[in-house]
Amino acid sequence: MRILINCSNLVVGGGIQVATSVITELIKNDKHFFSVVLSQEVSKQIDTKLFPSNFKFYNLETSPAGLLSRKSLCNKLDQIEEEQRIHFVLTIFGPSYWKPKNAKHLCGFALPWMIYPHSVAFQKLNFNEKIKTKLRNWYKLYHFKKESDYFWCETEIVRERMIKHLGLSNIYVIGNTVSHHFTEFENKSDLNLANDFFKILTVSAYYTHKNLEIIKGIVPFISASKWKIKFYLTLPASTFSKLFNTSDELKYVENLGVISNKDCPKYYNSVNAVFAPTLLECFSANYVEAMSTDNPIIASDFDFSRSICEDAAVYFNAEEPKDAYEKILSIVNDRDKQQRMVIRGRELLRKQKSSEQRANELIHICEANYKN
Repeated sequence: MRILINCSNLVVGGGIQVATSVITELIKNDKHFFSVVLSQEVSKQIDTKLFPSNFKFYNLETSPAGLLSRKSLCNKLDQIEEEQRIHFVLTIFGPSYWKPKNAKHLCGFALPWMIYPHSVAFQKLNFNEKIKTKLRNWYKLYHFKKESDYFWCETEIVRERMIKHLGLSNIYVIGNTVSHHFTEFENKSDLNLANDFFKILTVSAYYTHKNLEIIKGIVPFISASKWKIKFYLTLPASTFSKLFNTSDELKYVENLGVISNKDCPKYYNSVNAVFAPTLLECFSANYVEAMSTDNPIIASDFDFSRSICEDAAVYFNAEEPKDAYEKILSIVNDRDKQQRMVIRGRELLRKQKSSEQRANELIHICEANYKN
């Protein structure tokens, strides 16, 4: 079978990590021929020289999401499909903004704005942003329906919401998991983080729905207390400096800069807990990455977080910095509670598929539907 793995539209976010993991795990698969189309950002994470002869890679300099470049890029994808006689296309996450001419198409879905129409995240948008978001959601849904034969998502809750709010069908659920960078990691960290602080890590790019501003609201509570608590973020320097610039903020919040997927484990292994304040997710790898590195999780209280973390996390009202601070203290003050959460996290993680199993299951879906 000849499969095209399409990552042409992945520019930022967790989709890059998933794409890197899936492609890397398929290096062991010698049953099929893979044509792999990489965006510039995914290309930075893949060493193509390590792959066997049943892989052929293509690099696209821009995403087909852009209107100006879409026609030429879609023509390029059409050409690859024809030249490589592709049977099935797997787009890691869509919309792809490209429809295969002959091959069947399995497209990943990970756009929470589309399936949580009543989220508090919308309250953070001004009127124009709300209109743009609704129009963008309509536009993306049009492309999903037009270009895809089958869909895959990462939780049952997302599948139910895709059916209810988007009217989609033919949806498979394949859970997210930690990448091989975590399972193969040997803890030889030489990071010099503040040893006398309770260290809290938030691995996230900056988006409105990530709710990172709540940390600004937590800082005054830390400053007024005796507790030595410090947040570590992973933002571009310019973004961080716009968000955090007072003396107290710079005392209790430190920026690590943007970190690569392969470097993530050493940072998780250098802190005491993981803070996930997001307002919207389909699936956040932060949860399972925290579990795999024995970190308690402090999470915003929504169905998507509870469905994954269960009792391996403490949950806070995502609109209340004081509540978040109090939930942080409930962990700092209670080592037995920390340990119970870590043990529960390990139990939940064992129920998750491995990154190899996820990659193989995606290929099995292609195989089954190609035969049909």
